[in-house]
Amino acid sequence: MEVCHDYDYIAPPSDHHTLTEWLSDRPMLIKKALKMDSWGKIIIGLCAAVAAPTAFADSGWYVGAKGGLMIHEGSAFDSAFNGGIVVGLQGPVKNGTIGLEGEFTASLMDGDINRNNNNASWDVDTIGLFGVFRSQGAPYIKAKLGVVDTDDTHRVGFFSQTYSDSNIAFGIGIGSPQRLGNVELEFTVINEDINFLSLGLNFDGPQKQVPARRKR
Repeated sequence: MEVCHDYDYIAPPSDHHTLTEWLSDRPMLIKKALKMDSWGKIIIGLCAAVAAPTAFADSGWYVGAKGGLMIHEGSAFDSAFNGGIVVGLQGPVKNGTIGLEGEFTASLMDGDINRNNNNASWDVDTIGLFGVFRSQGAPYIKAKLGVVDTDDTHRVGFFSQTYSDSNIAFGIGIGSPQRLGNVELEFTVINEDINFLSLGLNFDGPQKQVPARRKR
């Protein structure tokens, strides 16, 4: 909890009932967050997610798992396969929900680098924090914007080099509530070189509704 104090975190009072009301009373907190480096944004977001349950009267946590292709824009790079976990907290707004979503993925299968006939490969680990909007209905639309830190490792034989970077990331997806949880298909632009096409399943997820019955 000490790190929250380092970023002047202000715990929300219990009399706020929606995320939008809480954020509207915290303009200085938002301005400070936008000026921080990416780790600062991630840390303050996680502190807010942990300490802000009282701001979400009709909301809750959800957890999930996802997997998919990390698609490199380089013509010599084959896609890597990543798997990861998702933890989120969301609250109701008009026409949908908004919330915070943390995501960590790691490469389960490296991608080949087809250059100069070398035994070369690459992988990438990511950690990010997103603001997320989900529309009403089933299926629903998902849009997200946030910050992602990447460790992109290139290997040639026994030699390797890791490129670490932080970038603004954004994505779009479609979701469908199922009995087991909420299935979401997403396309996320991680940075100018890497995109993530993923399929995930969230438990106790953001959309509890079922399709409306047809009127006779």
